[in-house]
Amino acid sequence: MHYSRKTTLIVSTLVLSAFSGCNQPGNAPTHVQFIGSIADDGNLYTNNRFASVEFTPTSSGTITNTEVELFRDARCGQKVGIGKQILQANINRAFLEGLQEATYYVGAKHNFSDGTSSAITCGARSLTVDFSGPSAPGAIQVLNASQNGSTFTLREGALSVKFAAATDPESGISSYKLAKFQNADCSGIPQNLAIGITPADAASGSSVRLDAGEYALGVYAYNNAGSAGATTCLNATVVSNGVTGADCVAIRRGDSTKDRMHIIIMGSGFGGQTNEIRNYANKIEAEMQKHSSLNSDVGLLDVSYVNATAIHDSFCEPGQEIRRLFSCATTQENFLSSACPSERKTVVVIHKSFEYGGAGGGGVAVVTTAGFPSVASTVIHELGHALFGFGDEYTFDSRSTAQAPNCDYERGQNGYSRGCEKWADLMDDPNFSGVGCVSGCTG
Repeated sequence: MHYSRKTTLIVSTLVLSAFSGCNQPGNAPTHVQFIGSIADDGNLYTNNRFASVEFTPTSSGTITNTEVELFRDARCGQKVGIGKQILQANINRAFLEGLQEATYYVGAKHNFSDGTSSAITCGARSLTVDFSGPSAPGAIQVLNASQNGSTFTLREGALSVKFAAATDPESGISSYKLAKFQNADCSGIPQNLAIGITPADAASGSSVRLDAGEYALGVYAYNNAGSAGATTCLNATVVSNGVTGADCVAIRRGDSTKDRMHIIIMGSGFGGQTNEIRNYANKIEAEMQKHSSLNSDVGLLDVSYVNATAIHDSFCEPGQEIRRLFSCATTQENFLSSACPSERKTVVVIHKSFEYGGAGGGGVAVVTTAGFPSVASTVIHELGHALFGFGDEYTFDSRSTAQAPNCDYERGQNGYSRGCEKWADLMDDPNFSGVGCVSGCTG
C-alpha cells in the first residue's frame, strides 16, 4: 500500500508539471492593442471592416507562431469566430478582416517550439465598428452679425456661431465642421471654414474667419468612427465684409443735374490689396482726362472705384477660343458694383494676371495687369466697346459693321451704291468736307 501511494504521488506530480508547461503565463505577449486614434473615453472606433493589431513578443522561449483573434468580452473569454490570424514568429502586427457592427476586444498568445503555449494576453481597449453616421446638429445661431430678414451682415470678418449637439449612440461625437456653400440649401461641395470644432465649442460658440462674400453656412458632425452626418444649413445669406456705400470711393462726380453714367472700377485677383486697385483707378482717371469724350468737361460721368474684394478674389478668366478675350463672373461684378448704387453704370475690371488680355462690351470692360504700363490706355480702348459699343477699326468684317456705330459699309458692299450711308447727311452737307469711310472695322 505504501509503494502504491508513492507511485500515485509521482504520477500526479508529472501531470501537474506537464499542465504547467502547456500554459506559460510569464512568456505571454505584452502590450496587445488595436492600432488607431483613441477617443475621449479611452477606446477606439472605426467605420471599416478591418482592424490592425500590434503587440510586443516575449523574449523568453522560441516562438513558433502567435495567434491573434477577436473576443466579445474584456476578459477574452468568448471568442467571436472571425478575423483570427496566425503570425510567424518574427511578425508583431496582425490585420483582422470581416468585422461587423459590434464591439470587439483583441487577445494574443504565443505557441512555442517545444509544443507549449502562453496564456492569452487581452488588450485593455475595445474597438467598436460603426458604419452609420451621426445625426444632424441642431439649428445654427449667429451670435455676432446684424440681421435683416434672411441676411446676416458681418463687417469684422470673424463670425461666431453656436448650434445644438448632434447625437451618435454607437460611437459618440468626435467633432464638427463648419463650411460655406454657394447654394442656399447647402448642396454641392462644402468649403470648410473650421474643422475640429469640439462639442464644447458648439455649445458655447465657435468663431471662424470669413472672406468677403455671400453664401450659405452649414455644419455637420463626425462620429468617433470617422463618419460624417447630415448637414444643418443656415437658411439665410451671410454677407461677410459685405460691400456698402463706404466701399465706393469717388474719384469724380459729374453734373448732378444731368442723367449721368457711373464708371465703376474694381479689381480681380489682388488678394485684398485694395491699395493697388486704388492706384490703377487713379491712373485710369488720369488717362480719361486726356480724351474729350471722357474727361470732366463732359459732365456726364461719375468715376469711382470699389475698395473691397469680391466673393471669390479672382473672378476673371481667359476666353475659350481666343485667350486674350478675358471675361469675368457677372455675379462678382454685381456684388462689388452694389457698393456704388447707380441707375446707369459701366464696370471696369482690372484683373491681376501675367497673361495679357482685355475685352469690352455690354457695359463691361476687362483689362489684365500684364499690359503694364499701358493698362490705363487699354482701358480707354475697351471703354469704347463697353460704353459706346464701338467696333474695332482693324480689318473689315461684314458680320458686325451694321451694329457698330463707328462703322459702315463702303461702296459696292452689301448693295450700297455709294457706301458710308450712316454719314450720308455729313457727306451731302457742304459745310463738311472730306467725309467718307474706308474698310477697317470688325467686332
